[in-house]
Amino acid sequence: MTAVVQKTALTGCLAPIDKGGLEQLIINGKANPKVIKTLKCKTVAEGKFRHANYIRNLAPYIVDEPPGLLGDDTAPNPSEASLAALGWRLACTPTPCIAAGPSTSSSWSSRAI
Repeated sequence: MTAVVQKTALTGCLAPIDKGGLEQLIINGKANPKVIKTLKCKTVAEGKFRHANYIRNLAPYIVDEPPGLLGDDTAPNPSEASLAALGWRLACTPTPCIAAGPSTSSSWSSRAI
């Protein structure tokens, strides 16, 4: 009997999530649910409303405000950065990522009341 090898055809430029790796993360989390992870971010004011946020050993993540809010419009404002994080979370939940890979685009908006 010969084994059938199934290939994944990518229709875009995004690679699918590793199902086995995701399943291992779930197993690890269930094995030790009391693990506490500490997230750290050092925020440094650079002038006006522009701030550099240092996370792990990544390049600084800049947050600024548009001129109408007294900033220099050099980066997303805090609300836009939050929407980006929410968009990622909603677009890449475990079920869709395993089934079809991450979506190639999503759009989220917020309105101040």
